[in-house]
Amino acid sequence: MAQLIKGASLETRLLTSLVLSLILVSCCRATPYTTAVPRLTPEQLLVDISAFPVGWYVDVPPYVSDNEIGQLDDRWVTFRWRPLGPLATQEVYCYRREKRATVEYERQMREQFFNAERLTPWESPTQPPYVSRVADQFRLACANFRDYPSGQFTLCVAMAQYNECLSIFGTQVSPEYMTFENLEKVLVAIDSQAETALQASPDGVVSP
Repeated sequence: MAQLIKGASLETRLLTSLVLSLILVSCCRATPYTTAVPRLTPEQLLVDISAFPVGWYVDVPPYVSDNEIGQLDDRWVTFRWRPLGPLATQEVYCYRREKRATVEYERQMREQFFNAERLTPWESPTQPPYVSRVADQFRLACANFRDYPSGQFTLCVAMAQYNECLSIFGTQVSPEYMTFENLEKVLVAIDSQAETALQASPDGVVSP
């Protein structure tokens, strides 16, 4: 009888130790690492050629750039007005977190609105100026630049931050191929695409 009692006591102690070990392993197990998922993808912000005036076409289809600035993903696309004509470009960068996109927006502001060969200040092309109703941050400005040997040309750049993504659209403007009204139509199209994508993913996951 004593031996049975001792055996039962030993078995109980072993079982208790096993249970405690399992509890400790369960409690101390590292939480799986999760990464932030942007609400938008670069493709959702790329403007369609249908937003452009007649005569424009996609010169270089969307591609992933080699411009490493900490982005999770990006796309670049080039448009052209008639063969050998003026160009327009759009760059879209998406980051893991909105905070990083905000920091990069400020850095890109200094880079995109540059001073080299600039003849006039960067200013809003219209009054009242176009204001994005969707972007978290937005700036549209134009300036005249020296153009050898013909004289000068006007360049407009629109920068927008949509959550974790940045869109940078730049184009030469002229009454002949891209008026300010035409430019606003392009920017409205980008805004609309961003709004549609954001509404489709209220929980932060882009809907398929």
